[in-house]
Amino acid sequence: MIKYIRLKSQKNTKTKQIILRERSRKYSKDLKETYIRKHKNIFIFGLEGSGKSREIGKIFNAHNEIYPKKDSIIICATDSLSDWLIQGNTHKEKFEADSNNIDYIEDINKQYVKIKILLYKAKTSVIYIDDLDLLSGKKREIVKSLVKSSNLIIATARNERSINKTLLSIINKKGGYQEIGLNTDASFDATNIIFISAIFAMVATGMHEIAMLIMAGKYMMKPKGK
Repeated sequence: MIKYIRLKSQKNTKTKQIILRERSRKYSKDLKETYIRKHKNIFIFGLEGSGKSREIGKIFNAHNEIYPKKDSIIICATDSLSDWLIQGNTHKEKFEADSNNIDYIEDINKQYVKIKILLYKAKTSVIYIDDLDLLSGKKREIVKSLVKSSNLIIATARNERSINKTLLSIINKKGGYQEIGLNTDASFDATNIIFISAIFAMVATGMHEIAMLIMAGKYMMKPKGK
């Protein structure tokens, strides 16, 4: 089964709807379409190489057509904190004009205030988070605050169990989420081919014990079913 996201124009409007397509094979005529509720948090789950970043990118690139009245913030776990904070610049003047923020004006260019400006923007934004489960330390704490302030969340992760429990609890309190599980057969098969080839190479060169240890480790790391 192959799963991917498609954006479909809605009749008599300029907006688009998010649709999950499922095919038994790449070019199969057997096609199933499921409408995704775009006003509820969306999680895209899949292993490495399953196309999570590509699929969330489709939604982000069409943001203005899907969510025309909402701002957007994109958070990539591997990006620097400064890359995150620069997105708050679009709301810097609004933040300064808000009388509730008068105490922060003198420190407007300091990092802690830039974080507050990003949180201020989050109130009217859809937050796109790629690799939610890879966040740690200060970045994860900032994302917790962003999620609390946000209007809507669209995120990618390996699975629910890989997400920080506190962060997941915050999201569930904000109405939970709908899940898009991507098919990972292709990436899983490719990974297995590389793994098996490496094991054969070790055995052929007399590294039997190391090969057995690696195989045991792979088995122990295998995700358990829900």
